[in-house]
Amino acid sequence: MAFGKRPYAGDPMMEAFVIAGLMLMSQLGPAQQLQSERPDCSDRLSALVRTPFLLGYIFGSAAAAIDRIGIDHNDPDATAVIVGVHRLVFPQTSYEDCVRFSDQAVWDADFFRGMHAAGVDADAFAFGKVPPVRLSRWLDAQLNVEAPSEKTQDEGE
Repeated sequence: MAFGKRPYAGDPMMEAFVIAGLMLMSQLGPAQQLQSERPDCSDRLSALVRTPFLLGYIFGSAAAAIDRIGIDHNDPDATAVIVGVHRLVFPQTSYEDCVRFSDQAVWDADFFRGMHAAGVDADAFAFGKVPPVRLSRWLDAQLNVEAPSEKTQDEGE
């Protein structure tokens, strides 16, 4: 996937942040739009972002990007990416609160499901240039959004 000129190229921390942010925001953006268009979704997204699955996806997207770029997990840049990605979702949140959100959710199986979904999306995105979709699918299920039916090749004939 070509993004044109990338001013962050060569800065591993920024590259990891951009990858994780793209994975996350490309899926949260449509859910935010849906929330503004459907009264039955009003404020539901703000509750969903604090669920273990979504917190796991946030953490997992950052972890996958850190791994993909080759940043050591003990490097302060890794922490900066993880916190930065959390702040995309929680812009007014302190570092301590970002850590607390994940620490509280980490014991829930859905946290690991979210992390796994982010890892699968990251691999598909990196190797096959397939856009990340697992968070969107989960959000659609939570917000009772019907996925558009997929046409088979026979339907148009």
